[in-house]
Amino acid sequence: MIAISGVLRVEIRLRQTILSVALQLAAYAFFFWITVMNWARMDPPEKLIDGWLLVSASAGFLYFIRRCEGIEFYQEYLAIRRNILGWNYVSHYPVSACSDLTWCTTEHEGGKFGLKCKNRWRTIRFAWGVSNEQAREILAQLQKTLPEVAQKMGCNLSDVPRSLITLGLR
Repeated sequence: MIAISGVLRVEIRLRQTILSVALQLAAYAFFFWITVMNWARMDPPEKLIDGWLLVSASAGFLYFIRRCEGIEFYQEYLAIRRNILGWNYVSHYPVSACSDLTWCTTEHEGGKFGLKCKNRWRTIRFAWGVSNEQAREILAQLQKTLPEVAQKMGCNLSDVPRSLITLGLR
């Protein structure tokens, strides 16, 4: 986390477990082996479909191991930047339209996203893969560095332990 002159920037690099990477690689290797063994008996449309599946599975695996996300809280807007295989996708949301900024509980949200807020009629989920403790730390740092933004976005830290609110940057 970096806090500079009215901006709180959080960079999240997702680290996959060795087991999940190994399982995906094994599934891809099995599909590749089956495709190669049956390639001579396949019709051209089947070859095209299987070839496309192999290419997209490779891209999916690279996405799985190389994605990262950046969250930037500015005075006027929230920017969520997702970097997937070198492609940057940036979404901007005005702070005035955001409300109910909170962390997602693992029991109700499946543990997939760490933070969520409402932007007008829709719910935005971001900070993929962070733990509840890390999500709370982001909220505490937002409250500390940009209290007016946290207030506009409805960030409520009343049930966060006092020791977590006073954490500094790591």
